[in-house]
Amino acid sequence: ESIGQMAKPPEQDELGSFMSEDNNGCLPSLSRKQRLLGFMGCLLTGAFCLGMGSLYIPILYLKARKFALLFTLGSLLILASLSMLRGPQEFMKHLLARERLLFTCAYLSSAIATLYAAMYLKSLPITVVFASIEFSTLLVFVINYIPGGVTGLRMLFKVPRETLHSVPDQPGSPTIRPIITWRHSDTTHTHTH
Repeated sequence: ESIGQMAKPPEQDELGSFMSEDNNGCLPSLSRKQRLLGFMGCLLTGAFCLGMGSLYIPILYLKARKFALLFTLGSLLILASLSMLRGPQEFMKHLLARERLLFTCAYLSSAIATLYAAMYLKSLPITVVFASIEFSTLLVFVINYIPGGVTGLRMLFKVPRETLHSVPDQPGSPTIRPIITWRHSDTTHTHTH
């Protein structure tokens, strides 16, 4: 089973429709607007913590504990933001589903290991390894969880590539064209776009 499958978003019938009023889990009194505000608040606060933590990367050797605390807090807040969309109870069911349990364990153990390596072992290399695993699992989860995540990223990278290929050559300007070379039998063919 691929990593993308383990972190895949819930199916429509598994958690109901996205941001439905009746699917609040343990937050039944929150309206759709309040949950959206909670989502944005947790997401922005998590991004702020990750940003502040990344400021410590150049001096990581001196500030590994602050980095680990901010980094892990930021990643947990980003997960909390996702739980606001469907409700914490439904989100926990989603994370603990059999097909995602390995992924959830990898994320949680790497988050705990990041803190342990920074706070108690005070080992920079081990902290960096576990923080990298934590960030990778969080990134895969967020990309796969948000509706249109993978498709949106593909489209985001596809637009600049197609734009560059569709720019007509200007007279007098250098021509930049990709050259594809392949071998067929004993002859070499070159094809330009």
